Amino acid sequence: MSRFIRALRPLGLVGLVVAGTSAHAETPGNQLVIGLTMAAMRGLDPHEINQLESAEVVANLYERLVVLPADNLAEPQPGLAESWTVSEDGRTFTFKIRSGVTFHSGNPLTAKDVEWSLRRLVKRGLAPSVDLRQWGFTAENVDKLIRTTDDATLVLETPEVWNRKLILSTLASFSTSVVDSTLLADEDKNGDMGGEYLQTRDAGSGPYMLRTWRANDILIAEAFKDYWQGEPAMRRVILRHLPESAAERLQ
Repeated sequence: MSRFIRALRPLGLVGLVVAGTSAHAETPGNQLVIGLTMAAMRGLDPHEINQLESAEVVANLYERLVVLPADNLAEPQPGLAESWTVSEDGRTFTFKIRSGVTFHSGNPLTAKDVEWSLRRLVKRGLAPSVDLRQWGFTAENVDKLIRTTDDATLVLETPEVWNRKLILSTLASFSTSVVDSTLLADEDKNGDMGGEYLQTRDAGSGPYMLRTWRANDILIAEAFKDYWQGEPAMRRVILRHLPESAAERLQ
């Protein structure tokens, strides 16, 4: 089943728009068209968005250190981090970053990208950063507390002791998505850390790449052939803005 279907089904947004009139050809079997209201989608920066519709798209464009299996949300599993350890005092999490992962740009993903992404989340201080900020991370201390020791190792030290499963579960959320730090360094405008760029483009390593995004119109994502878990069988996913339920039924 497409990851887009799995992501959107809980929100009740799935509506396959298969051609219903003689004026349109049938949708190819390796493409999925979804009709939904896109009015709330105002951008696709994972460290900025707070709309569920955007979050479900971002979840397919980016990846995170940890994943929560749909059949067992209580047990965090390896994602970009192939393993981790937690110190005896419960404050220091050490993650080993998976090798062989590439961003859509072709840049290799390393612990440095994870470090930069989590620091970016905290320093921008927008809605998705609420969890890390409530743990005690600030723009002033995050460079010291979230750090790499080499290209494959990330250390996250919480200012206070929190429930370790809560922390791991949060590191599986869209807000902690890992972005391509090399690409965004070149797209920085007035210190926005690539914020303007990510409104309409992606810098992820997920199973799908963003090809087209026009607000209140259309979003097209294509399968990433170099995805480390294998290219998705669904080659293209198209989201069409259909604000009226009557229009969805007609389609």
